[in-house]
Amino acid sequence: MPILRKYAVSLKDDYEGKYTRQINALNGGKAKYEYWLDARDAWPDFHWKHLRCKSLGPLFTIRPAASDEERRKLEILRHALGLDEVGMDKHGGTRGYRNYYALFPNSDDFNLCLRMCALHDRNTPLPLMGSQQVDPLAQGMVYFHVTMGGMDYLKRHLGVDHTLPVPK
Repeated sequence: MPILRKYAVSLKDDYEGKYTRQINALNGGKAKYEYWLDARDAWPDFHWKHLRCKSLGPLFTIRPAASDEERRKLEILRHALGLDEVGMDKHGGTRGYRNYYALFPNSDDFNLCLRMCALHDRNTPLPLMGSQQVDPLAQGMVYFHVTMGGMDYLKRHLGVDHTLPVPK
């Protein structure tokens, strides 16, 4: 299974550490590529050979979801918060940068979102999502938001990739 790691990427001759960035990636090449994408506009002559990359250790092992419903719940919660397939935002954090998920009442995931609003079991004492009344400007869409229970659920499932097939 893939392991997400934290890397320190910097310029080769940067002994003071002024241009060092910590990047979460699956391998050093992807971490260097992300650094290069950010720096190439400022420095047109910037090349791969100017970079060095050091692993700072693993963050977590990426594993598949246990069931199709769990996979879909994780996908909805992560999309609502703006997180990627393993629960990280674009800055390497796990909090996200938004908190809404809009659906029409006749869409496929509407009933699942309603169940997530009313979900109470011993593992999640709080509902995963809450819903807001229909706004006349939203043309009939219902807005859902992730609650503290949903954020706790995501933290417990950090590293579960909703794009991997469910094991049989």
